[in-house]
Amino acid sequence: MAVTITRYPIGGGNFRTVYTGDSNANNVTGTNGSDEFRGRGGNDRFDGRNGLDIAVFNKPIGSYDLRWVGDSLIVTDRTGEEGSDTLINVEQLNFAGTLYNVADFDANEAPSAPADANGAANSIQEGAANGTAVGITAS
Repeated sequence: MAVTITRYPIGGGNFRTVYTGDSNANNVTGTNGSDEFRGRGGNDRFDGRNGLDIAVFNKPIGSYDLRWVGDSLIVTDRTGEEGSDTLINVEQLNFAGTLYNVADFDANEAPSAPADANGAANSIQEGAANGTAVGITAS
């Protein structure tokens, strides 16, 4: 396991510590301050401890499956390139530059049922191309 640790000053004598992993399974426990975790492959485990911590992923959120196991958020790359990361005490997620708050991913909330996005008829002609929209969305 090779993890590169870099510290950046963020003012007031505080630092953001950035942990950049490798393609192996990295097991990293952060500081009591602000930490940033970058797995870079492998099945990683990141514990941010205290402070405002963020996990950074290379692809948009739609490229990953997210699920809760107890107090841990499991983020799995659907292609397998980045592996499956276990996040503990991490407050934010960055997917390809878009920031999300972990608190917005409620562990006890089931996905909603699909809803009709408009009042138009939802029919599709036989032989239509795969992916043809019919107006039903899930939120």
